[in-house]
Amino acid sequence: MNQEQITQALRLADEVQEKTDALRAFLAEAQAEITQSKTALVAPTIREKFQLARHAAGLGIYMGMYQHTDKAGNKIGKIRPLFAGEPLQGTRTFIKTAEHIGQLPDGFKVNNPLNYQKALDAAFADDSIEGKLFIPSREILCGKDNAGKMVRAENLFALRNEGDFKNSFITNPGRQASADWYWSSTEHRDDSDCVWNVRFSDGKGGWIHKDGHRLSCRPVRVGRVSDLTL
Repeated sequence: MNQEQITQALRLADEVQEKTDALRAFLAEAQAEITQSKTALVAPTIREKFQLARHAAGLGIYMGMYQHTDKAGNKIGKIRPLFAGEPLQGTRTFIKTAEHIGQLPDGFKVNNPLNYQKALDAAFADDSIEGKLFIPSREILCGKDNAGKMVRAENLFALRNEGDFKNSFITNPGRQASADWYWSSTEHRDDSDCVWNVRFSDGKGGWIHKDGHRLSCRPVRVGRVSDLTL
Protein backbone atom coordinates (compact mmCIF):
# COMPACT_ATOMS: atom_id res chain seq x y z
CA MET A 1 0.00 0.00 0.00
CA ASN A 2 1.48 3.32 -1.09
CA GLN A 3 1.20 6.66 0.74
CA GLU A 4 -1.78 7.81 -1.33
CA GLN A 5 -3.73 4.68 -0.52
CA ILE A 6 -2.89 5.06 3.16
CA THR A 7 -4.10 8.68 3.07
CA GLN A 8 -7.37 7.67 1.41
CA ALA A 9 -7.90 4.89 3.93
CA LEU A 10 -7.35 7.29 6.84
CA ARG A 11 -9.73 9.82 5.27
CA LEU A 12 -12.36 7.11 4.85
CA ALA A 13 -11.88 5.99 8.45
CA ASP A 14 -12.37 9.59 9.62
CA GLU A 15 -15.58 9.88 7.60
CA VAL A 16 -16.91 6.62 9.04
CA GLN A 17 -16.09 7.79 12.57
CA GLU A 18 -17.78 11.14 11.96
CA LYS A 19 -20.95 9.44 10.70
CA THR A 20 -20.86 6.98 13.60
CA ASP A 21 -20.62 9.85 16.11
CA ALA A 22 -23.48 11.66 14.39
CA LEU A 23 -25.62 8.54 14.48
CA ARG A 24 -24.89 8.00 18.16
CA ALA A 25 -25.82 11.62 18.92
CA PHE A 26 -29.07 11.24 16.99
CA LEU A 27 -29.97 8.02 18.83
CA ALA A 28 -29.17 9.60 22.19
CA GLU A 29 -31.39 12.57 21.39
CA ALA A 30 -34.21 10.31 20.22
CA GLN A 31 -33.94 8.21 23.38
CA ALA A 32 -34.07 11.36 25.51
CA GLU A 33 -37.24 12.48 23.73
CA ILE A 34 -38.84 9.05 24.25
CA THR A 35 -37.89 9.06 27.94
CA GLN A 36 -39.22 12.58 28.37
CA SER A 37 -42.46 11.64 26.64
CA LYS A 38 -42.91 8.55 28.85
CA THR A 39 -42.16 10.56 31.99
CA ALA A 40 -44.70 13.19 31.02
CA LEU A 41 -47.33 10.48 30.56
CA VAL A 42 -46.58 8.23 33.52
CA ALA A 43 -45.32 10.67 36.13
CA PRO A 44 -46.86 14.14 35.84
CA THR A 45 -46.09 16.73 38.51
CA ILE A 46 -48.22 17.19 41.61
CA ARG A 47 -49.59 20.41 40.12
CA GLU A 48 -50.57 18.62 36.91
CA LYS A 49 -52.23 15.84 38.87
CA PHE A 50 -54.66 18.11 40.61
CA GLN A 51 -55.21 20.20 37.49
CA LEU A 52 -56.21 17.02 35.67
CA ALA A 53 -58.33 15.95 38.63
CA ARG A 54 -60.62 18.94 38.16
CA HIS A 55 -61.36 17.66 34.65
CA ALA A 56 -62.05 14.09 35.73
CA ALA A 57 -65.58 14.76 36.94
CA GLY A 58 -66.91 12.06 39.22
CA LEU A 59 -63.82 9.85 39.05
CA GLY A 60 -61.88 11.24 42.00
CA ILE A 61 -58.38 12.62 42.49
CA TYR A 62 -55.88 11.72 39.78
CA MET A 63 -52.87 9.71 41.03
CA GLY A 64 -50.88 9.08 37.85
CA MET A 65 -50.87 6.08 35.54
CA TYR A 66 -51.13 2.54 36.86
CA GLN A 67 -50.70 -1.04 35.69
CA HIS A 68 -51.86 -3.74 38.05
CA THR A 69 -49.54 -6.39 39.49
CA ASP A 70 -51.10 -9.76 40.29
CA LYS A 71 -50.31 -11.95 43.29
CA ALA A 72 -47.55 -13.75 41.37
CA GLY A 73 -45.81 -10.43 40.69
CA ASN A 74 -46.77 -10.20 37.00
CA LYS A 75 -47.97 -6.99 35.36
CA ILE A 76 -51.41 -7.51 33.84
CA GLY A 77 -53.99 -5.44 32.01
CA LYS A 78 -53.63 -2.01 30.46
CA ILE A 79 -51.78 1.03 31.77
CA ARG A 80 -54.59 3.30 32.90
CA PRO A 81 -55.11 6.57 34.82
CA LEU A 82 -55.68 5.95 38.52
CA PHE A 83 -58.09 7.93 40.70
CA ALA A 84 -58.70 8.00 44.44
CA GLY A 85 -62.36 7.91 45.42
CA GLU A 86 -63.92 9.38 48.54
CA PRO A 87 -62.83 7.75 51.83
CA LEU A 88 -65.33 5.36 53.36
CA GLN A 89 -66.95 6.58 56.56
CA GLY A 90 -66.23 4.52 59.66
CA THR A 91 -64.09 1.43 60.12
CA ARG A 92 -64.80 -2.16 59.08
CA THR A 93 -63.12 -5.52 58.81
CA PHE A 94 -61.69 -6.30 55.38
CA ILE A 95 -64.61 -8.62 54.67
CA LYS A 96 -67.17 -5.94 55.56
CA THR A 97 -65.21 -3.31 53.63
CA ALA A 98 -65.25 -5.44 50.48
CA GLU A 99 -68.97 -6.10 50.91
CA HIS A 100 -69.71 -2.41 51.50
CA ILE A 101 -67.82 -1.30 48.37
CA GLY A 102 -69.56 -4.04 46.38
CA GLN A 103 -72.93 -2.53 47.33
CA LEU A 104 -72.01 0.90 45.96
CA PRO A 105 -73.42 1.71 42.49
CA ASP A 106 -69.89 1.92 41.06
CA GLY A 107 -68.21 -0.53 43.41
CA PHE A 108 -66.28 -3.70 42.54
CA LYS A 109 -68.32 -6.67 43.71
CA VAL A 110 -66.91 -10.09 44.58
CA ASN A 111 -68.85 -13.21 45.47
CA ASN A 112 -66.39 -14.18 48.20
CA PRO A 113 -64.29 -11.41 49.83
CA LEU A 114 -61.87 -14.09 51.08
CA ASN A 115 -60.78 -14.42 47.42
CA TYR A 116 -60.66 -10.66 46.83
CA GLN A 117 -57.22 -10.41 45.24
CA LYS A 118 -57.89 -13.34 42.92
CA ALA A 119 -61.11 -11.68 41.75
CA LEU A 120 -59.37 -8.31 41.41
CA ASP A 121 -56.55 -9.82 39.35
CA ALA A 122 -59.12 -11.42 37.03
CA ALA A 123 -61.01 -8.14 36.66
CA PHE A 124 -57.81 -6.34 35.64
CA ALA A 125 -56.93 -9.14 33.24
CA ASP A 126 -60.27 -8.96 31.39
CA ASP A 127 -60.58 -5.16 31.78
CA SER A 128 -63.90 -5.38 33.64
CA ILE A 129 -62.47 -3.30 36.51
CA GLU A 130 -62.65 -0.03 34.56
CA GLY A 131 -64.53 2.67 36.47
CA LYS A 132 -65.23 0.52 39.52
CA LEU A 133 -64.10 1.38 43.04
CA PHE A 134 -61.89 -1.23 44.70
CA ILE A 135 -59.68 -1.65 47.76
CA PRO A 136 -56.23 -0.35 46.76
CA SER A 137 -53.27 -2.66 46.35
CA ARG A 138 -50.23 -2.31 48.60
CA GLU A 139 -48.52 -0.53 45.71
CA ILE A 140 -51.28 2.09 45.51
CA LEU A 141 -51.65 2.38 49.29
CA CYS A 142 -48.00 2.88 50.25
CA GLY A 143 -45.91 2.45 47.09
CA LYS A 144 -44.43 -0.98 47.87
CA ASP A 145 -44.76 -4.34 46.17
CA ASN A 146 -45.44 -7.63 47.95
CA ALA A 147 -41.74 -8.00 48.76
CA GLY A 148 -41.59 -4.57 50.41
CA LYS A 149 -39.69 -2.87 47.57
CA MET A 150 -40.65 0.74 46.80
CA VAL A 151 -42.08 0.75 43.28
CA ARG A 152 -44.50 3.67 43.16
CA ALA A 153 -43.95 7.25 44.29
CA GLU A 154 -47.55 8.30 43.66
CA ASN A 155 -49.21 6.38 46.47
CA LEU A 156 -51.93 7.35 48.93
CA PHE A 157 -49.63 7.56 51.94
CA ALA A 158 -47.09 9.76 50.14
CA LEU A 159 -49.84 12.04 48.81
CA ARG A 160 -51.83 12.23 52.06
CA ASN A 161 -50.92 15.89 52.67
CA GLU A 162 -50.87 17.04 49.03
CA GLY A 163 -53.51 19.20 47.33
CA ASP A 164 -57.03 17.78 47.49
CA PHE A 165 -55.83 14.88 49.65
CA LYS A 166 -54.92 17.17 52.53
CA ASN A 167 -56.94 16.56 55.72
CA SER A 168 -58.90 13.70 54.09
CA PHE A 169 -57.06 10.86 55.87
CA ILE A 170 -57.23 9.92 59.53
CA THR A 171 -53.78 10.31 61.07
CA ASN A 172 -54.87 10.81 64.68
CA PRO A 173 -57.57 8.25 65.57
CA GLY A 174 -58.38 9.65 69.00
CA ARG A 175 -60.95 7.40 70.62
CA GLN A 176 -61.61 5.53 67.37
CA ALA A 177 -58.97 2.83 67.72
CA SER A 178 -57.26 1.68 64.51
CA ALA A 179 -59.02 4.34 62.39
CA ASP A 180 -55.64 5.61 61.16
CA TRP A 181 -54.85 2.15 59.76
CA TYR A 182 -55.91 1.59 56.14
CA TRP A 183 -56.63 -1.63 54.26
CA SER A 184 -54.88 -2.78 51.11
CA SER A 185 -56.08 -5.67 48.95
CA THR A 186 -52.63 -7.27 48.71
CA GLU A 187 -52.61 -10.73 50.25
CA HIS A 188 -49.68 -12.45 51.89
CA ARG A 189 -48.11 -14.85 49.38
CA ASP A 190 -48.33 -17.78 51.78
CA ASP A 191 -51.57 -16.90 53.56
CA SER A 192 -54.45 -15.44 51.56
CA ASP A 193 -56.38 -14.80 54.79
CA CYS A 194 -53.96 -11.95 55.58
CA VAL A 195 -53.61 -8.61 53.77
CA TRP A 196 -51.25 -5.65 54.15
CA ASN A 197 -52.35 -2.53 56.03
CA VAL A 198 -50.68 0.81 56.75
CA ARG A 199 -50.94 3.31 59.60
CA PHE A 200 -51.21 6.79 58.11
CA SER A 201 -49.87 8.54 61.18
CA ASP A 202 -46.36 7.20 60.56
CA GLY A 203 -46.37 4.78 57.59
CA LYS A 204 -45.92 1.65 59.67
CA GLY A 205 -47.39 -1.45 58.02
CA GLY A 206 -48.04 -5.10 58.64
CA TRP A 207 -50.09 -8.19 57.79
CA ILE A 208 -53.47 -8.68 59.40
CA HIS A 209 -56.35 -11.15 59.06
CA LYS A 210 -59.19 -10.04 56.83
CA ASP A 211 -61.81 -10.63 59.48
CA GLY A 212 -59.75 -9.45 62.43
CA HIS A 213 -59.61 -5.72 63.11
CA ARG A 214 -61.75 -2.80 61.93
CA LEU A 215 -59.73 -0.39 59.78
CA SER A 216 -60.34 2.50 57.40
CA CYS A 217 -60.34 2.38 53.60
CA ARG A 218 -59.81 4.80 50.71
CA PRO A 219 -61.10 3.03 47.58
CA VAL A 220 -59.64 3.79 44.16
CA ARG A 221 -60.52 3.17 40.53
CA VAL A 222 -58.92 3.12 37.10
CA GLY A 223 -60.36 4.97 34.13
CA ARG A 224 -59.54 5.68 30.51
CA VAL A 225 -56.82 7.92 29.11
CA SER A 226 -59.62 9.96 27.54
CA ASP A 227 -60.78 10.83 31.09
CA LEU A 228 -57.72 13.10 31.31
CA THR A 229 -58.61 15.18 28.25
CA LEU A 230 -58.60 18.87 29.07
